[in-house]
Amino acid sequence: MVECCCCSATLAIGTVIVAFVGYKFICSKRKDAPKLNVENWKKDVVYLFQFPRITTAPNLSPFCLKIESMLRVYNIKHEIIETMRKRGSNGQLPFIELNGKQIADSQLIDVVLREHFNIPSLPSKRDEGFARAIDRMLNGNTFGGIIYFKVLKRFDGFTDVILREMSRQPSFLIPFLQTVFRLLVGKRLDLRTRTLVGDFSTEEFRMLLKKDFDALVDILGDRKFLFGNEITPTDCSLFGQLVTVYNVSYDNEVQSILRKDYKPLLDYIDRFRQQVFPNDFIDYK
Repeated sequence: MVECCCCSATLAIGTVIVAFVGYKFICSKRKDAPKLNVENWKKDVVYLFQFPRITTAPNLSPFCLKIESMLRVYNIKHEIIETMRKRGSNGQLPFIELNGKQIADSQLIDVVLREHFNIPSLPSKRDEGFARAIDRMLNGNTFGGIIYFKVLKRFDGFTDVILREMSRQPSFLIPFLQTVFRLLVGKRLDLRTRTLVGDFSTEEFRMLLKKDFDALVDILGDRKFLFGNEITPTDCSLFGQLVTVYNVSYDNEVQSILRKDYKPLLDYIDRFRQQVFPNDFIDYK
């Protein structure tokens, strides 16, 4: 009887935890007056709030990884605060706090970092226009296609990483919690993805994602990075999108697509990784 009660209590606690994690991961709402988390802040130090590290990459979120990459590339002093609970004023991660102010959303963070730390512009306005267009493609259509194959088609693998690595749930609870997670956020996430990209079939998602990859290969050409030999903020966006699906610890179709047809993008990942994150990856295969 005692063991039965303990088991029931554990399941109940686990259900509450996964409900909280699922809600915070997908469904958090905007806050009009965010409370500052770091009260004794240091001048010009960026406090980056993001999801906890995973085993095979610095982050599961492409947007968190983009901002951390920018901070490293441009040698900006920063501290990382890993959290599954806190959220920025837009209800999402990442967000930063800088000189007593909170900035949420990776797009806005990008703008603030460029302006505050004088990140160099590209040589021409044409290049800046290209960079903006590439970034919007990556964070819109490309991101939606990746989410379809990374999350919706591999929901158990995705939630296993969240529950086991990021939330540190006990192994025996994972299958049960995955079911709860699917019930809580599965349909909502599917709707968000189809709203972002379109209500497509698997084959159509695959075709559109490959069109984006084709464009990226064409833009990259024989350059080391998108605009030459130096990493730009747009490279940080591209790296974040690619590596957070390619380097996850479960098989997904985007990995297969990249291995089969897009060696230039895999070489690009390796170049960026060795220059910016030489010690932060564990190859799971």
